Amino acid sequence: MNSLNGPILIVEDVPNVLELLEVTLRFKGYAVVTARNGEEALEVIARQRPVLIITDILMPKMDGYAFVQKLRLNIETRAIPVVFLSATYVTSEDKDFALSLGAARFMEKPIDTEDFLLTVAELVNQQPFTQPHPLDMERFYIGYRTRLENKLPVLNGCSQHSPQTKNRPSNLCFSSLCVTGMPFRPNSTTFIKPSTN
Repeated sequence: MNSLNGPILIVEDVPNVLELLEVTLRFKGYAVVTARNGEEALEVIARQRPVLIITDILMPKMDGYAFVQKLRLNIETRAIPVVFLSATYVTSEDKDFALSLGAARFMEKPIDTEDFLLTVAELVNQQPFTQPHPLDMERFYIGYRTRLENKLPVLNGCSQHSPQTKNRPSNLCFSSLCVTGMPFRPNSTTFIKPSTN
């Protein structure tokens, strides 16, 4: 088995992508655990600390950006290396924001299997991972909001043209993001900072 001190955690909401990643890693001898969103991933990590996390960004309940920010704010999980995979958040600004959260790598979907496996082997064997400094919450909210503002027109535009969503209000597209587990006003992209009381 290739995993040194624990399994590799894959966080992915698309079943066929999750299965492909899991089968690929298991075939190479890695122990693997899975989650379908950031909330599930935090529950998995509470039970068993992974040696590496591979996560999508656009997921329900808690997306990859919010998930990794929560990891970095917790001293117990800060040093776990993270690889972001995304087919949606692929601009240089998206990648820069992902790396500012302390991601070790950013890979675009569809992934090249050979490159993916080389990246995994490098990060698993590079232990211990250098602990990144977490973004302060204000910088996180600003960067996060900017990423959402840039993606919402694209996501809303795509869904408004599909026959299944033609008669639905456009703000329903926002619910498909379910991005943070952090409060925001549902009809805007303005975040509400949690009260300090």
